[in-house]
Order: sequence, then structure tokens, then C-alpha cells
Amino acid sequence: MLKSPVDAIAVMDHNEIKGAFRLAEEAPFPVIVGEEVASEQAEIAGPFLKEWIPPGLSMYDTMARIKGQGGLVYVPHPLARDVPSAAGLRNLEGIIEQVDILEGFRARILWSADNIVAQEIARQYSIPVAAGTALALQAHSVS
Repeated sequence: MLKSPVDAIAVMDHNEIKGAFRLAEEAPFPVIVGEEVASEQAEIAGPFLKEWIPPGLSMYDTMARIKGQGGLVYVPHPLARDVPSAAGLRNLEGIIEQVDILEGFRARILWSADNIVAQEIARQYSIPVAAGTALALQAHSVS
């Protein structure tokens, strides 16, 4: 068997958690269950969740629910100008003390400066930087 440098994968679908739970049950490798929640102000993700968090709550309520489950507050694409649900600098500054992980490498980004500034903010606050990508999977039945 080949040794992989990846110890686990995190699955964080938008406003949904069922698929991550199903994969965690069936996969032959560790799966970190999470969700990317559309709060009122921005998307906030939470790896290590135990239950679904509904969209539409405030950022603060969303983060409290993530923390209440023992999850981590992960801010995806925080400054991506091409993503309407990005937190933006003002929102990020308001929550930065509660952020556990900041996405500093987004695969699909139009302005690389947005990644660079996110990385600088993460360094300034000693927050781990994560890489993220949008990957859409479709299930097809075979007859």
C-alpha cells in the first residue's frame, strides 16, 4: 500500500453535512466532518462538527454553534473580491480573535493579492493558514 502525505481530508459542503457524515462512515481513510455555513454576513466553515448548523444566522451565532460542538472556526476565502460571500476586511477584523484557521490559499481566485493579504493577517495574529478549493462532485447511477 502506498503511503500518503495526507492523514485525512476535511469535507465541508455548503449548508449541508449529510454527505460528509456518509463519506466518514464509508471511506477507508479518516474524514473530518464539517460544513461551510452561509451566515448573514459571510461564509464561516466549521471542521470537526457533530451536527448541522442552519444557514442565515449571524456570523457570531454561527461561530458560537461551531465552537459549541468542539469545532474550529475556519474562514474560507476571507478577502476574495470575486466571492460575494467573502467576509471582507471589516468583518474579518471584527471576528479575527475567534478565528482558528484562515484560508490563505484559494485555488480559484482572480486577484492573488487577496491570498497574500489573508496570509499576512494570519501571520500577524498567529493563525494557521489553510488551502481550499471548490470541488463539485456528482453522483451518477449505473444501470
